[in-house]
Amino acid sequence: PSPAFILYRQHHQSQTVAANPGTANPEISKIIGAQWKNEPEERKAQWKRLADEEKLRHQQQYPGYKYTPRRSKSAK
Repeated sequence: PSPAFILYRQHHQSQTVAANPGTANPEISKIIGAQWKNEPEERKAQWKRLADEEKLRHQQQYPGYKYTPRRSKSAK
């Protein structure tokens, strides 16, 4: 499940790209990150509630799920 900022970023991605044509994705992330930082706590709380709802749906759908990162074959 996605954290609040990722949901926020996904929601604002297309309009930020449209407002900044030709801007590379890392710069888009910085722009959206600055917007997130300046959002009032009430707005951030709305996105955090959405993230909590997504997390709950994920837990219900996959009750035994536990994140286990894969190790790269090149890492020794």
